[in-house]
Parts: sequence; structure tokens; C-alpha cells
Amino acid sequence: MFQIEKAHYLAGWFFEKFIRPLAKTLSKILMSARSKILSKISVNAPPNVKVLLVEDSIDNQIVIKHVLNHVGVSVEVASNGKEAIEKAMLENFDIVFMDLNMPEMDGIEATACLRAKSYAKPIIALTAYTRVEDREKCLARGFNAYLTKPFNRDLLLNTLAHFTGYADA
Repeated sequence: MFQIEKAHYLAGWFFEKFIRPLAKTLSKILMSARSKILSKISVNAPPNVKVLLVEDSIDNQIVIKHVLNHVGVSVEVASNGKEAIEKAMLENFDIVFMDLNMPEMDGIEATACLRAKSYAKPIIALTAYTRVEDREKCLARGFNAYLTKPFNRDLLLNTLAHFTGYADA
């Protein structure tokens, strides 16, 4: 019984002496690094940056739209590829974020149709597919870049900045 109590005491002592201070230090380092990275991303996009978000999941629409609106970007939503083609050809969007797997018309087919109509604006794939082959297929079919879901906020904003030119990527 004494050995168990001693082991318990030593584990607690080790945690308090080494693990907790190490976790606090690492947390401070990571927060500092995150602040430095975020300071390189423009907090506010210039007025008139317009995004077409093509996404059939309402949850994803809400989250992505919130992130983009938070930095001052205007977002129009389309729920499938057919709707995306109509909106992209009628309005002047700076960039399109396109889901791949949607009803009626998927993102790959919609992108191919847009490119066939000489649509030259950047189209970024948003997908849960993470294989290298999927990425290569998207890039070969007319997408300018490829982001995976669940998406990374900073990567989404860096991609937006890179393709719209409102900040250094």
C-alpha cells in the first residue's frame, strides 16, 4: 500500500514540477507564434471583395460565411454547381470557394463548365477528400487551389489574400 501512495505522490510531484510549467511555457510560445502569423494576415479586406461560396451544407455555409464576413468580405452563397454557374456568370466575384460533392451538379463539373465559358477568376476546391490524387485531379480540372475540410481558418484567409491580392500570402 505504501508503494502505491508513494507512486501517486511522485506522479503528482512530477506533474506539478515539470508537466504543468512545460504546458504553460508551450502555450505561451504557441500563442506568440499564432499572434505573429495572424499579424501578417490583413484583418480587414478592402471594400468590394466578393466571394461566391458554393456549399450544400448549411452548417459549413454559416461557419465559412461568418469567418469571411468577419474580415469584411461580402459572401454570396450557392447550394449546388448549377446555381454556382448562374451566379458566377451574372455577378463579378473575386474568388469562388467550391465544394466538390453536391447535389444536382458537383464542383468538378461546375468548374469545368465555368472554365469552358472562359471564367478566369480563381476557383478554390473545398473538400473533405484528402488524398494526393484528389488534389491533383482538382488542379488538373481547372481549380486554382485545394483546401480540405474541416477547413483551417488561417489557411482559408491566406488563400483568400493570395488570390485576391489584398494582403501578402
